[in-house]
Amino acid sequence: MSTNTITKFYPQHPVPNLTLVSPQQHFNAEQLAAITAIDGISMIVSGAGTGKTSCIIGKIKQIKKHHPEARMLLVISFTRKAVDEIRHRLDNEQHVHVVT
Repeated sequence: MSTNTITKFYPQHPVPNLTLVSPQQHFNAEQLAAITAIDGISMIVSGAGTGKTSCIIGKIKQIKKHHPEARMLLVISFTRKAVDEIRHRLDNEQHVHVVT
């Protein structure tokens, strides 16, 4: 049974200090908390340049790593530019639907 908790991520500023998905990708403590909360619903809210897109990509990769049986992931963004960037970074990964 899936929980319906909402994970909110409101970073004050980007402070890279933790590694999760790959050695090249660094996340701060708030981002890491948002990425590793893979059950339930998540809402990532943050200002420009704080790593929202990287956080979303990291979260998608964590979900797919820990739940390979997941048939579809839905990512909703407010701007077409963000949707295009997420799709580009995911490199057309299957079973991830990104929309505005």
